[in-house]
Amino acid sequence: MEAVAKYPYTASSSSELSFNAGDMLKIIPYDEFWCRGRISTKEGYVPKSYITEKPHPWFKGRITREESEDLLLKRDKSTGQYKHIDGAFLIRHSENSPEDFSASVKFNDSIQHFKIFFREFKYYIWAKPFESFNELVDYYRTTSISRSQQIFLKDMSEEGKLYQAAYDFEAEYESEMSMKKGDIIRVTETSDPNWWSAENEQTGKCGIVPCQYLTPLK
Repeated sequence: MEAVAKYPYTASSSSELSFNAGDMLKIIPYDEFWCRGRISTKEGYVPKSYITEKPHPWFKGRITREESEDLLLKRDKSTGQYKHIDGAFLIRHSENSPEDFSASVKFNDSIQHFKIFFREFKYYIWAKPFESFNELVDYYRTTSISRSQQIFLKDMSEEGKLYQAAYDFEAEYESEMSMKKGDIIRVTETSDPNWWSAENEQTGKCGIVPCQYLTPLK
C-alpha cells in the first residue's frame, strides 16, 4: 500500500526508516502503531502517526478465508439477492504464508482466492510485478485477475459512487444512457454484472451503461 509522510521522522535505530514530510512511502501493516516502509531502496519500520495512508477499504487484514467468503456472499435480507456484485473483492493476509496475501473475489455464487506473493517489496499474482497494492488493484480493475474467466475487480459496494466515463458511449435503446469520455457518472444500481443503472451528472439523464466503460473517480 502507499502513504504520504505528514511529518519528518529520524530513525532512532537501524531497523527504522527516516523520511521527510511529503515523501511517498510503500508500506506494509505491521501492528497497531508501526508499518514496514520503503522509499526507493531503503526499508525500515515507520510510525503510523507520521503518515497518511492512501484509501484502501478493500484491505481487511488478518481475517480468515471463511470470514472473507461470508463477507462477500452476504445477501440482502429483504430481497435475498447478493449484496455485492461479481468482481467484489477484498485483500487479506495469507493464512498459510505470513509474508504473503490473498485476494478474495466474488464470482457467480462462489468466492475465488488468488495468492498475492510479496517478494523484495513487490507484489505478484501472476508474472507481472507491482510496486504497491494500489497499483495491483488498479491494474486488475481493467485486466482480468483470472486466466480462465473474465473477472475484473470492483469495490464491494458500488451503488451511489461516482465514476468517470473512460470512453464515449452512444445509447442504442431507450433504456440506455449516452455519455462522453470524461463525464461524471453516479451509479445507482449494480445487480447486473455488465450493465449498471446510472445518472449522468453532466446531462442529468438516467439509464443503463456498460460498467466496463467506467473508472472509479479518484
